[in-house]
Order: sequence, then C-alpha cells, then structure tokens
Amino acid sequence: MTNGDFVKEMQRTLQTQQEHEDLAVRNNFSSPKVSEKTVQRNWGAIVAWVEERVAEINQGLPEPLLRYAKPKEEEFDITNRAATMSVIVRVEPNGDLVYKGTAASGMFSAQIAGDELRYSWERTTPTPSMRVTFGTVGVEVTLEEIGELIIRSVVTP
Repeated sequence: MTNGDFVKEMQRTLQTQQEHEDLAVRNNFSSPKVSEKTVQRNWGAIVAWVEERVAEINQGLPEPLLRYAKPKEEEFDITNRAATMSVIVRVEPNGDLVYKGTAASGMFSAQIAGDELRYSWERTTPTPSMRVTFGTVGVEVTLEEIGELIIRSVVTP
C-alpha cells in the first residue's frame, strides 16, 4: 500500500466515524444507562426471532444445516454445518449486543433515544454483502435487522 492509499483510507475511516458521531448527535442519543428490564425484553425478542428464523430456514432444507444453541442466558450461538462457519452472540449489561464469528464480528451499540432503546451497528470485520444490505456502519438498525445480520454472518460471508 502506498502512502497516498494509506492516507486516503484513513481519511475515509475518519469521515465515516464522524458521520456516525453526527448521526448519534442528530438522533439525540445519550450514553446508555438502560434498565435491566428493557435490556432483557429486547434480548428476549432477538433470541426468539433468531430461533424462529433458524427453524424456518432449516425446515426448507433436506437436512438442518444451521445449528442454534443457547448455552448461557446471556449468550447464543449459530453454526453453519455446510460452510463450517459460526457466530457467538452475547448481551452486555448495558444492552450492547456483541457478535464474534468466523466470517464477521461486530457490535450493536445500545443507545437511549427518548424512552426507547435503539441500536447502532458497528462492524469490526469487513463483510461487503452486509454493507450492501443495510447501508453503512453506524446506521440505526431494528431488532429484526439485528437478527438478519447475525444469521447472514454465518450464511453469506
């Protein structure tokens, strides 16, 4: 990589980070101080949504290729048996959702907007197919989109 390419890459990254920060300010997000009840309600909704979608996906296949497991209350994992990919998802006490996988990793940052808990996507491992689907890093995402991104991370690298 030449010095010019490096500089341009750093400039693009910094501009993306600034846009993310501007989005948070525009949406009036404050630092996440979320009640445990709200965190658990959203976590339960995401867990239920992912369980249902994995079951639906497997029903349409000759044999189940996605394996869902919930070894801990605050964690679940999905394994793709066809492509040897997996992801572990966990909820943090502040409401953040962290996912670490063989093909993609990142976090959904929990933020309070008024009386709602909202999420912003922060990817730490590049996954071009997800960028096309949901826009850029820092975009506010719904609980269903979080579930889709998690499942996509083990199906479409």
